[in-house]
Amino acid sequence: MGGYTGLAVSGGVPVATPDQAHNQSVEKISVTYDSRICSLILMAPACGWFNGEDSLNSFSIPILLLTAEKDHLSDILCTSILENLSNVQHKMVENAGHHSFQSPFPPYMSHIDFTPSQDPIGFDRLQYQSVLCTEIKEFISRIYN
Repeated sequence: MGGYTGLAVSGGVPVATPDQAHNQSVEKISVTYDSRICSLILMAPACGWFNGEDSLNSFSIPILLLTAEKDHLSDILCTSILENLSNVQHKMVENAGHHSFQSPFPPYMSHIDFTPSQDPIGFDRLQYQSVLCTEIKEFISRIYN
C-alpha cells in the first residue's frame, strides 16, 4: 500500500468505490496532504482508488513508475491512470512479479509458502537490485541536478 499512500499524501484524491463506501456511492477519501513531497518512486503500486474524475488533476510532481510484466496483484488500471500525467517516467520490468522490487529474502524465508520471496521463473532478484539502484539514482539526478 506504499504506492497508494505516496499518491494520496502528495496530492492525489483517492475515492472509495460504491462497494467500499458506507453509503454505496463513490466518495472521496479524506487524506492529509504533505507539501514536502516533491517526487515519487512507485514500484508496482495500487492505484485503483485514484480512478475518480479529478483524483489526479492537480498532480504535477515527477514520478518514476516501475511496473512488473508478470504482476498479478497490482491493478492494470494503474499504468493507464498514471501514464496520463505529464511528468511520469514509466518502465515495465520484463519477467518481474509484484514482489520482485523487494530485496532478496534470507534463505530461511525463501520458500513457496512465502509469496513475497517468490519471483517468476528466470527472474534474478539479486541481479535486478543493481539495475534498480541505477534507475533510481538516474531519476533522482535528473530531478534534482
